[in-house]
Amino acid sequence: MADTITQDHLWLALAKIPPLDTLHSEQWHRLEQSGSVRFLTFEKGALIHLQQEPCTDLDVILEGQISIQNIAEDGTVLTVNLFTPRDLLGVNLIFASKNRYPMTVSADRKSLVAKIPGDWIMVFCRENPDFMAGVMRAISDRSLVLTGRIQAMAHRSIRKALLDYLEYEQALQGSRTIRLPVSKKTLAEQLGVERTSLSRELAKMREDGLVQYDSRTITLLS
Repeated sequence: MADTITQDHLWLALAKIPPLDTLHSEQWHRLEQSGSVRFLTFEKGALIHLQQEPCTDLDVILEGQISIQNIAEDGTVLTVNLFTPRDLLGVNLIFASKNRYPMTVSADRKSLVAKIPGDWIMVFCRENPDFMAGVMRAISDRSLVLTGRIQAMAHRSIRKALLDYLEYEQALQGSRTIRLPVSKKTLAEQLGVERTSLSRELAKMREDGLVQYDSRTITLLS
């Protein structure tokens, strides 16, 4: 990724992502000349941040997919949040009094990340009201997403969670036969259930005439 894309293209891609798109040309020049921004590639499965690691940079996702995961003592993995291109990782932590990652952050697939030191984010917030408003909006949006996910996980049955996911993918893909964008193991982690529990529920839903499925697709029958 980063080795096949020129630095100019990386900076151009970065400049199109809110709230960075509000920065003035002089601010971009200072940031680029500082040499403090790093463009890093992470292979699938790579650990990006460890639990309790201090958050000192704003991570901007340029390519790939990154997840925040809670790993229990028994090895159960719960995917709490997913980050895809144009998302900001750490925006809600760099200004926190306890600025440590509460969970593990890893790459679900090969990913390209731009790391901007938090000191520069603070400088631009002071200098540029539009940029500061964009940062505040990003923090608020991320908090709403996390709150909604926690509430949904607390109240949904496995079947309800799975049906909600399938109906969303059906609308997105425009077909009752849904090609899973992730493995069933990853899907179970996203729904906050064990892989075996997901398999059992899928089998029950097939018995009830709700779905048919194979290794990579699920068809909604009702």
